[in-house]
Amino acid sequence: MVLIAFGNPSETTLRPLSEAVTPSPRASAGPGVGAAWAARARETAIDVLAEHDSLEEVLERAKTDWSLDA
Repeated sequence: MVLIAFGNPSETTLRPLSEAVTPSPRASAGPGVGAAWAARARETAIDVLAEHDSLEEVLERAKTDWSLDA
């Protein structure tokens, strides 16, 4: 689900993530922080899947099934 939700997230998705990760009202909650968080979530999901399948298989699935540049 993480790869589906954060495979190619829109700014509409990234902005609330940024606001959740950066709770300070003075901090600029642009999409950058959310993009970094989403990238780390994707990396972690790929690592978890790679424990079951080979890393090469997971990366190929990421490219074909989830449209990621893994």
